[in-house]
Amino acid sequence: MQEQLISVEDYFEKLGIRKYKNLLQFWSAIDAEYGLTRARELESVYKRLEAGDEESFYAKIFQSLELSIAFTSLRQDLYRNYLAWLDSFITSEPRLIVDIGCGNGVLSCYLASRYPGAQIIGLDISSEAVSCSIKLAEKLGIENARFLESSAEETAGSLAGEKADLIMSVAVLGPEPASADPEEIPLKSLFEKRSKDSGSRTIAGLSELLADGGNLVSFDKVKDPRAQLNWIMDIVNTGLEVDFGSCAWLTYEDIEAESITLPVLVARKRNGEGEDNQPDFDEILSFLLARDGSDTLLHLEGEQGLLAETLFRLAGPRSFVTGGRADYPDGGGTYWYEIWQTGPFLISFEHTNHGYRALRCSSLLEKTACLEAFHRWVEESRGYSTVSLLEGPDIDFQSESK
Repeated sequence: MQEQLISVEDYFEKLGIRKYKNLLQFWSAIDAEYGLTRARELESVYKRLEAGDEESFYAKIFQSLELSIAFTSLRQDLYRNYLAWLDSFITSEPRLIVDIGCGNGVLSCYLASRYPGAQIIGLDISSEAVSCSIKLAEKLGIENARFLESSAEETAGSLAGEKADLIMSVAVLGPEPASADPEEIPLKSLFEKRSKDSGSRTIAGLSELLADGGNLVSFDKVKDPRAQLNWIMDIVNTGLEVDFGSCAWLTYEDIEAESITLPVLVARKRNGEGEDNQPDFDEILSFLLARDGSDTLLHLEGEQGLLAETLFRLAGPRSFVTGGRADYPDGGGTYWYEIWQTGPFLISFEHTNHGYRALRCSSLLEKTACLEAFHRWVEESRGYSTVSLLEGPDIDFQSESK
């Protein structure tokens, strides 16, 4: 009988997935376990993987479950961070999860253990990988997972009649390499061009398997902004809606301790028809700019007040979102708190008639947080001043008294 797991760390320990300081330490462990000759053979195919030959590498490591688990240690930080995020994303036990490109079943079997009431289906193009997955499930006593040999493109046919709450892909999918343009067009022009395209046929097939309200989660190696925008458009042009509020950026360390940050894209199948699912360019750009995980992209105040005023004057075109004015008694002056939008940014600009200036620039994705901060200021200021809410800018800032 299978046991429900408590944590990712428990699972890794149970499987023997280890953390190595570097490749040298990893190869020393492989040498000790499999012998020098086998270790050198494996090192040779690993170098071919780095050169892009995935087929030879995976054919070699999927020869046995134990060997494939050993090489899973090279991705332990990637898997650890992804599974931790996924656990926070899943708020209720799904009925069916489909793992595209399941490999040796490490992720699929974790989910089967974590959510024993769910059914897990792992798919991989490699029969050897599927064999490893089945053996891992048997080793762990897992009864709610099954594994099939199938490519991502064939998934809809392989699982006809199934409806998944969650379809996930880790380092498997991604946009087709873009054909070389005579010149690299700007991102906004690329967005406008891609808005007229059809979506990815692979994603369209996967969307057929999603239940209404189900999610496609892509944590794939889409590294540069151009490819990321292309991948987003590949997804939304199939009719799925990218939920930027649920999307995330995950950072992990590779075996040489190099930090890598990649997007997790969450795309939802809508209930019903007729609504436009197409994001605007500012939404996409806001997400791409949020890569460093910082809620505030820029914060200027105090001695930097002059810079705050200068930047506010230069920002444009901008539109007024909301604002408030606090008048203090006994000649204490007036304090303005305004929120403006310029492109994919929100500018929170605070200023007084005595020369105080403060500016915070945030991603448009942080609009809810910015509005909450404004409303807190309103409530706090009402305790010691007269507060008026503004429907537009209260004064011409250019003529404001210093």
